[in-house]
Amino acid sequence: MAEWIVKLAGDPSDLRVLAGILSAPELRLEQEGEEFALRSTAFAPEMTNEEVVRVADEMLALISGACCLALDARRPITIHYVIFIPDQGPGEAYLEFMEEVHARDSISITIFDEQGSVQVVKPSDSISEWLTLASHNQSVAMALRLLRNSDLSWVNLYRILDAIVSDVGGTEAIAQQGWASNALVRLFKHTANSVAALGEEARHGAEQTQPPKKPMLLSEARTFILGLAHSWLRSKTSPSQSIQSVPSSGGSGANI
Repeated sequence: MAEWIVKLAGDPSDLRVLAGILSAPELRLEQEGEEFALRSTAFAPEMTNEEVVRVADEMLALISGACCLALDARRPITIHYVIFIPDQGPGEAYLEFMEEVHARDSISITIFDEQGSVQVVKPSDSISEWLTLASHNQSVAMALRLLRNSDLSWVNLYRILDAIVSDVGGTEAIAQQGWASNALVRLFKHTANSVAALGEEARHGAEQTQPPKKPMLLSEARTFILGLAHSWLRSKTSPSQSIQSVPSSGGSGANI
């Protein structure tokens, strides 16, 4: 049967993890030797290579965002090249892109439920659930697409916050859920909007209020928004749980 196959570029560690969890006909990733092949029922045989690239890139935007959040991925997953396999005869290859790769250790997470039972899971276990959410929740899809961008600037971080706020019904809901205090949300927004604090990196072009006395650092803002996004997505896929991270390859654990 004729089919399109999209070969991927990215961090091999991330791609191997995805190959272990993406196995549905609608979205299937397989390792073939040193390469990774993406197949999907969305890639109809009658499509052009340009159409396949467009559909695949939309998928990879969500996948890369989920990997950034779940696996701390540093590089987006991109199209390396596209192959069309006809019913008969040799396949035809289109496009070619190169991407730097970086190896990285993974972590596992120990979950303690209300009865005290213990379950060890991997952060990657959430990726499939998040991709399913993104298929029918525009706020989740937007957040994952923004997370695909390795440049988590103040503007992009604010957009992720906007997506979360839109989904939960306001900033007050964030505090009510216990994900972050109102004061922390206000400090993030105040800093992000302040020209005096951030210069050209600020969302606004002119100071509209008094600048914050102690602006949030960009590293702190990234940690805050990524943690908030974790809590938000976890609330949609899992019951309330106590979570502690455990390194899978040695080292001391850190709370998530």
